[in-house]
Amino acid sequence: MSAAEAAAAGPAAAPVLVLLPDAEARVDLGRPVLGAPPGVRLAEAARQAGFAEVILAPGTCANVPGAQVMSTGDPVAAPALVAFESAVIAEPLLRLMVEHPLAADEGFSLGDAAGRPSAWFAGRLASVPAEMPISEEIDWPEGRGPEDLARFVYAEDRPRVEAVIWSDRRGDAAPPGAPWRGLQRAALRRLAAGGVGHRDGIRARAQIPEGGRGFGAPGPSVLPGFGPAGSGYA
Repeated sequence: MSAAEAAAAGPAAAPVLVLLPDAEARVDLGRPVLGAPPGVRLAEAARQAGFAEVILAPGTCANVPGAQVMSTGDPVAAPALVAFESAVIAEPLLRLMVEHPLAADEGFSLGDAAGRPSAWFAGRLASVPAEMPISEEIDWPEGRGPEDLARFVYAEDRPRVEAVIWSDRRGDAAPPGAPWRGLQRAALRRLAAGGVGHRDGIRARAQIPEGGRGFGAPGPSVLPGFGPAGSGYA
């Protein structure tokens, strides 16, 4: 399925994975880590989790079979996870993104255990970004956290990368019931604080699911989101 087809499928469309080059990486990202380069491993995990497509941005070194090579600014118009090709992400977390997408005007950053931005999860990505979009870090789902992803920038990051890979091989499952529950708490906190505001030029929105639907229910969720200007977010 192409990005355009994913967008045409409506709000329940599966997300696409957009891999960006990591200019900060001081390791050879083309070399395998426990059998496969990080970008190739992330692409495979995303496909297994149900992502519709893998897109390679200019400058990536990952050789992902079947991936679509696109230029900066090319239209995507679909739910998306933008990630550095240096990142590995546990498949259960990727599966939650497929099963419980964000609303179209929402986006959250995901940082690794070292506190570095590693990915950005959005309800709708307008086009291939030139660089990693940055917004408020996601309030992690119950049982998930920064240990579910790792970014391979320096040689000393390898143990964290391998730990994420081994967690997938053990089949660590996401807990059932309430994905993104922490985001519901964040929404309630913002509503109590006055609802909608502006901070540092970034638009903040807090909403409660229509009809009082729980955040563990299937289908698109309406969660608080932040979208930086010029991020390809629209």
